[in-house]
Amino acid sequence: MRQVYPELVSYDGHGQIVSVRYQQLVSLLLNQVQRQQHELAAIAPRMAQLEEQLAELNAQTQALRDAVQQPRRPAEETVRNGQLSLILNRLRLPGRASVAGQSITLVKTALSGL
Repeated sequence: MRQVYPELVSYDGHGQIVSVRYQQLVSLLLNQVQRQQHELAAIAPRMAQLEEQLAELNAQTQALRDAVQQPRRPAEETVRNGQLSLILNRLRLPGRASVAGQSITLVKTALSGL
């Protein structure tokens, strides 16, 4: 008590502890409890927000794990087909007709190696 609340300790003329004023300790402890409750009330909304973010991140992580574990062949075909469509559409633009046939063959050959 002497180290935490020295103002509550009474000493005699020789520096020895004579008494402790416990009646004043109650109000000090009550103030401390009220302050802690106020701090907890301020922290609670932030904690709820962080828990929600954690749940979202866990869901995203699980979705990524599921995506990684799925067979890759269909996904690779989709990417190749999408790339081929994009490239073919660009090659069919006006002014490129002379090289379109050769380029399409080259693109199909390159993509078949993916």
